[in-house]
Amino acid sequence: MLNPKQVECLKMMMENPKISGKDLSLALNVTEKTISQWKNKNEEFQNEYNTLVRSKIQYAATKALGKQIELLDSRNDMVAHLAAKDLMDRAGFQPTDTIELKGGAKVVIVDDLEE
Repeated sequence: MLNPKQVECLKMMMENPKISGKDLSLALNVTEKTISQWKNKNEEFQNEYNTLVRSKIQYAATKALGKQIELLDSRNDMVAHLAAKDLMDRAGFQPTDTIELKGGAKVVIVDDLEE
Protein backbone atom coordinates (compact mmCIF):
# COMPACT_ATOMS: atom_id res chain seq x y z
CA MET A 1 0.00 0.00 0.00
CA LEU A 2 1.30 3.45 -0.89
CA ASN A 3 2.19 5.74 1.97
CA PRO A 4 0.74 9.29 2.19
CA LYS A 5 3.91 10.88 0.76
CA GLN A 6 3.83 8.57 -2.26
CA VAL A 7 0.16 9.43 -2.83
CA GLU A 8 0.98 13.14 -2.61
CA CYS A 9 3.94 12.63 -4.96
CA LEU A 10 1.67 11.03 -7.55
CA LYS A 11 -0.83 13.86 -7.19
CA MET A 12 1.92 16.43 -7.73
CA MET A 13 3.25 14.53 -10.76
CA MET A 14 -0.23 14.46 -12.34
CA GLU A 15 -0.79 18.17 -11.70
CA ASN A 16 2.62 19.13 -13.09
CA PRO A 17 4.11 16.46 -15.41
CA LYS A 18 7.36 18.45 -15.76
CA ILE A 19 8.04 18.71 -12.03
CA SER A 20 11.59 17.69 -11.16
CA GLY A 21 12.68 15.07 -8.68
CA LYS A 22 14.37 17.83 -6.73
CA ASP A 23 11.15 19.86 -6.45
CA LEU A 24 9.22 16.74 -5.44
CA SER A 25 11.78 15.86 -2.78
CA LEU A 26 11.74 19.37 -1.32
CA ALA A 27 7.93 19.51 -1.22
CA LEU A 28 7.63 16.07 0.35
CA ASN A 29 10.63 16.35 2.66
CA VAL A 30 12.33 13.24 1.27
CA THR A 31 15.56 12.76 -0.65
CA GLU A 32 15.82 12.81 -4.42
CA LYS A 33 17.06 9.23 -4.15
CA THR A 34 13.77 8.27 -2.50
CA ILE A 35 11.80 9.87 -5.35
CA SER A 36 13.99 8.05 -7.85
CA GLN A 37 13.46 4.72 -6.10
CA TRP A 38 9.69 5.22 -6.09
CA LYS A 39 9.70 6.02 -9.79
CA ASN A 40 12.13 3.32 -10.90
CA LYS A 41 12.02 0.46 -8.40
CA ASN A 42 8.68 0.56 -6.61
CA GLU A 43 6.28 -1.56 -8.67
CA GLU A 44 3.19 -0.46 -6.75
CA PHE A 45 4.09 3.21 -7.25
CA GLN A 46 4.78 2.62 -10.96
CA ASN A 47 1.48 0.75 -11.42
CA GLU A 48 -0.50 3.52 -9.77
CA TYR A 49 1.33 6.14 -11.84
CA ASN A 50 0.56 4.23 -15.05
CA THR A 51 -3.10 3.90 -14.06
CA LEU A 52 -3.34 7.64 -13.45
CA VAL A 53 -1.61 8.44 -16.76
CA ARG A 54 -3.95 6.12 -18.69
CA SER A 55 -6.93 7.78 -17.06
CA LYS A 56 -5.64 11.22 -17.99
CA ILE A 57 -5.03 10.10 -21.59
CA GLN A 58 -8.54 8.66 -21.87
CA TYR A 59 -9.99 11.96 -20.70
CA ALA A 60 -7.85 13.87 -23.19
CA ALA A 61 -8.78 11.49 -26.01
CA THR A 62 -12.48 12.07 -25.39
CA LYS A 63 -11.90 15.82 -25.40
CA ALA A 64 -9.78 15.58 -28.57
CA LEU A 65 -12.48 13.58 -30.35
CA GLY A 66 -15.04 16.23 -29.44
CA LYS A 67 -12.75 18.91 -30.89
CA GLN A 68 -12.26 16.92 -34.11
CA ILE A 69 -16.03 16.59 -34.51
CA GLU A 70 -16.45 20.35 -33.96
CA LEU A 71 -13.85 21.02 -36.65
CA LEU A 72 -15.93 19.09 -39.20
CA ASP A 73 -18.25 22.11 -39.25
CA SER A 74 -15.46 24.64 -39.73
CA ARG A 75 -16.06 27.48 -42.20
CA ASN A 76 -12.57 26.83 -43.51
CA ASP A 77 -12.86 23.96 -46.00
CA MET A 78 -9.26 22.84 -45.48
CA VAL A 79 -9.73 22.58 -41.70
CA ALA A 80 -12.96 20.60 -42.16
CA HIS A 81 -11.28 18.36 -44.75
CA LEU A 82 -8.28 17.63 -42.50
CA ALA A 83 -10.56 16.90 -39.53
CA ALA A 84 -12.62 14.50 -41.64
CA LYS A 85 -9.51 12.82 -43.03
CA ASP A 86 -8.00 12.41 -39.56
CA LEU A 87 -11.20 10.91 -38.17
CA MET A 88 -11.54 8.52 -41.10
CA ASP A 89 -7.87 7.47 -40.87
CA ARG A 90 -8.13 6.81 -37.14
CA ALA A 91 -11.34 4.82 -37.62
CA GLY A 92 -9.54 2.51 -40.04
CA PHE A 93 -10.91 3.91 -43.28
CA GLN A 94 -7.56 4.79 -44.75
CA PRO A 95 -7.14 4.71 -48.51
CA THR A 96 -5.02 1.88 -49.78
CA ASP A 97 -1.50 2.72 -50.86
CA THR A 98 -1.18 -0.12 -53.34
CA ILE A 99 -2.52 -0.44 -56.83
CA GLU A 100 -3.45 -3.86 -58.08
CA LEU A 101 -3.12 -4.25 -61.82
CA LYS A 102 -4.89 -7.12 -63.53
CA GLY A 103 -4.74 -8.00 -67.14
CA GLY A 104 -3.55 -10.53 -69.63
CA ALA A 105 -1.38 -8.32 -71.81
CA LYS A 106 2.28 -9.20 -72.04
CA VAL A 107 4.64 -6.41 -71.00
CA VAL A 108 7.88 -6.02 -72.94
CA ILE A 109 10.59 -3.65 -71.77
CA VAL A 110 12.93 -2.46 -74.46
CA ASP A 111 16.26 -1.05 -73.36
CA ASP A 112 17.06 1.43 -76.11
CA LEU A 113 19.41 3.62 -74.12
CA GLU A 114 22.93 3.83 -75.45
CA GLU A 115 25.68 2.93 -73.03
